[in-house]
Amino acid sequence: MVFERVNGFLEKVNYIRENPMYKSGEEMSLEDAMWNLTAGFNYENSMPDEIYDGFYVDSSFTYLDITDGMVNLDDLVSTYIQIDTYADAVLGDAPFDEKENKFTFIDVKSNNGQTVELVSTTIVGQKGIDPGPDYPPYEEGNDWRYGDKLGTCNNGNIQYDAADTLRDLINSRRYLHVTGPAIYTNPVTLYNIRADYGIDQFDNPDDEYEADNERDYLMFKVHENNLEAGETLWGDYSCIEHDDMNFYYYGTSEVIYEKIPNMQMDFPQAFGKTFMYLDTLIGVELEDNWEQKYYIHIIKQIRYAKRYVIEG
Repeated sequence: MVFERVNGFLEKVNYIRENPMYKSGEEMSLEDAMWNLTAGFNYENSMPDEIYDGFYVDSSFTYLDITDGMVNLDDLVSTYIQIDTYADAVLGDAPFDEKENKFTFIDVKSNNGQTVELVSTTIVGQKGIDPGPDYPPYEEGNDWRYGDKLGTCNNGNIQYDAADTLRDLINSRRYLHVTGPAIYTNPVTLYNIRADYGIDQFDNPDDEYEADNERDYLMFKVHENNLEAGETLWGDYSCIEHDDMNFYYYGTSEVIYEKIPNMQMDFPQAFGKTFMYLDTLIGVELEDNWEQKYYIHIIKQIRYAKRYVIEG
C-alpha cells in the first residue's frame, strides 16, 4: 500500500510537470502533503542505502500555500520541482567525483496559516566501498584531540577533531540491510541526546577518575573562551588515543542503533525507525566545579525515518 501510494503521487507529479497548463484542483491536508512530498521525492531522487565515505550537506527554503489547512496538488508539485532544482544544485556543488544524493529531509520551518515555509536539507554522499567486517576503525596512531577543530594529536593544522571524525565514520558505516526497493517516510530529527544514554559502560564511575581521557564522560569539545589564565588549547587538553576512539565509536553506535529506536518511552518519534544520518556531535560542559573543564559528549542532531522494503 505504501508503494502504491508513493507511485500514485509520482504519477501525478510527472503528469503535471509534463503538462504545466493542467490544473488538477485536487487538495490534501498538510500532513498528507508532507508525507507525499518527502516519501515521493526521496524515492525518486535519493539513494540512502548506498555505501558512502564522505558527505556534503546544504539547505534551501521553499514556500507552500495553504488554505484552511489544505494544500492544492498543483502548488505541491510546484514546490516539489523547486526542491528538485535545489537538490540538483547541492549535488553539483559537492566536491566529490563519484557522488549521489543520499537523502533530502523536508521539514516545516514555520506555518502562519496561509504560507508554510519548508527547509530542505540535502545530504550528498561520496561513493565508497564496503568496509567489510566491523573491525575496530581506529588503528594505532589514529589519535585525535578533543578540542574544537584542533586536529590530530600529531597535526594541529587541520580543521577537524575527534567529534568530526566519529560523526563521519558512523555515517559511512550505516548498517545496510536492504534486499529490495525501499521507501522512507515520516523522517524525524532528534536533538541533544547524551551518548551515554542507557549504556552502563558510559556511566560515571564512583571511584576517582583515571588518566584515560575520562572516556566515561566522553569529552570532545573545548574552546578558547573557556580557558583559564595561562592555559592554552594545545598544551592543556590531551589526546583521545585510538583505543578510546574505538570505545566512543562502539558506544555511540549502540546508542544510535540499539537504544534510540527501541526506547519508546524515551524516544517515541524514533521508535521502530531506521537511522539515517548523524548531523552533529558536540560537547557540553559539566556543571561540576572541577579543576579541569570536562565536556559531556552529546548527539546534537540525529535523523531517523520509517523504512518500507519490498523483499526479493
